[in-house]
Amino acid sequence: TVSDHADADKGGGLYIAGVNTVSHVTMTRGSVSGNTAKTNGAGISATGGSLSLVDVELTGNSRTTTATFLNGGALYAANVDVSVDGALFDQNDAHSGAGAQFANCPDVQLNGSVFTRNTGQLFADISLISIQNHFTKNPIIRR
Repeated sequence: TVSDHADADKGGGLYIAGVNTVSHVTMTRGSVSGNTAKTNGAGISATGGSLSLVDVELTGNSRTTTATFLNGGALYAANVDVSVDGALFDQNDAHSGAGAQFANCPDVQLNGSVFTRNTGQLFADISLISIQNHFTKNPIIRR
């Protein structure tokens, strides 16, 4: 569980960077909740390498009060291979992609995940920018 980390620039809960190294991160049956950030990924920010989330709850992650533009409330992924299975994206907040934002990712696989009650100015649940993707059985529930 990663929770209640406040006022990060990016990656309020987890910041994963694969700049000059290759990062491979897997999280199984955990939660990322109540984190805040200013620019990318209040819950998780991942750039480079690969990220796998299995049965993870991403809830209540949001922009800071001083954020000028937050991408990806729960998850921001850029230039990273992403696999998400059975995740819950609930009550996250961002300017764009409050549930998740995927930017220039070589491969995104999103299976059996639920997006609900996320709020954003541009894209409340998912924002996709120039990616290769495979999405199956991912309900978006608006309440």
